Amino acid sequence: MARERRTPENTPQAAANKLSEAPVDAATEAFPTRAEKEQAREPQGRRERTPFGGAQFRLKVDNRDPNYVYRWFNDDPDRIQRAKSAGYEMVDSEGGEASKSSAPNATGLGSAVSQLVGRTREGNAQRGYLMRQKREWYDADQRAKQSTVDDIDSQIHAGYRGNDKAAGELIVDKADVRHG
Repeated sequence: MARERRTPENTPQAAANKLSEAPVDAATEAFPTRAEKEQAREPQGRRERTPFGGAQFRLKVDNRDPNYVYRWFNDDPDRIQRAKSAGYEMVDSEGGEASKSSAPNATGLGSAVSQLVGRTREGNAQRGYLMRQKREWYDADQRAKQSTVDDIDSQIHAGYRGNDKAAGELIVDKADVRHG
């Protein structure tokens, strides 16, 4: 291998002079950051790694249908039935939008996606079941709830006087109410 002949332009001193004359950004661009080095070492197409002991979202559900709102319901007495009456449906592990693999550690009792979420008062295992409701129904329910809150707020701001003597009288001066 032939040695390169030294000229005034390629001596170590000339290289140092060029770096000292260059702006700081130009000097640091030549050296990759630690994050860039680590990213270059990682194979492309590899799934995202979750550090052990880091924060995890155990009830997170991937691959959700945007036309539905998803929610986990505990298997408390009558709670699942009340949710079904409100328009929620069980998400199945076989053909639904959210499958067993969509919710980490989820198992199916029958075909419903469920997960251990805690203990009952008696000390037995308590399961949460993944359910979903059509987004349009969910939005209508939220508007109805907000309407009730708005009615109460307007009564408070109007200085509502109840007919019940035991409840007393409430008068709120609008100047006293601060928004924000």
